Amino acid sequence: MQHPPIDRAIAIAGSEAKLASITGWSQVGINKAKRRGRASAELAIAIHRATDGHVSAAELRPDLFPPGYSPPALAPQPEAAE
Repeated sequence: MQHPPIDRAIAIAGSEAKLASITGWSQVGINKAKRRGRASAELAIAIHRATDGHVSAAELRPDLFPPGYSPPALAPQPEAAE
């Protein structure tokens, strides 16, 4: 049986807390998505990026993202002026 995508993302990251850290979300937010069985569109994209597409936004939210969807790359952040 295939594990739910959010569970696979947690396993890839190592824990809910680690997934939260690399996505920029809180551990509570990750746990809430896990319990509900549904991630927000924003969280789905963050997980897609955090797992390098191993858990896709389309798997997490097939109602919003078509199969094969890949979110655009993030723009590089300018370096802080000294």
